[in-house]
Amino acid sequence: MIQYTKKGNRVKKIIHKIIIENLKHKTIIGILPKERKRKQKVLISAEIVISQNSTLENKVLKNGDINKTINYGEICEKIISILDSEKYKLLEEATEDICNKLMNEYSKIEKIDITIKKPNAPIKEKTEFVGVKFEKYK
Repeated sequence: MIQYTKKGNRVKKIIHKIIIENLKHKTIIGILPKERKRKQKVLISAEIVISQNSTLENKVLKNGDINKTINYGEICEKIISILDSEKYKLLEEATEDICNKLMNEYSKIEKIDITIKKPNAPIKEKTEFVGVKFEKYK
């Protein structure tokens, strides 16, 4: 979508993506009795689109102003905190909850994709992992 100022000038939109790949954590997640008792390893990936609406904001980013973007270390901490705050039964619940909470807290997020993978899922078929991806747009 192209955006215009009140004077009819085209708004220059600059898009940045924060990418987090395979953040490792152990948490209670699953529906089986053994999954409800023992923490299991999960891998969390995120792709977060943040947008700056002007060249001026981009210049501020080049000057190192962290307040004009989102701190990816803080995002990792928030994801872990959200997972630790609940004992989710479904990966779908966890991914959607993480997306909603991060979007509510960070107004700069335009789009977020969260994937949670279980490398040791209790299934009989041999897989590298099973997982769920949830996408949300503002």
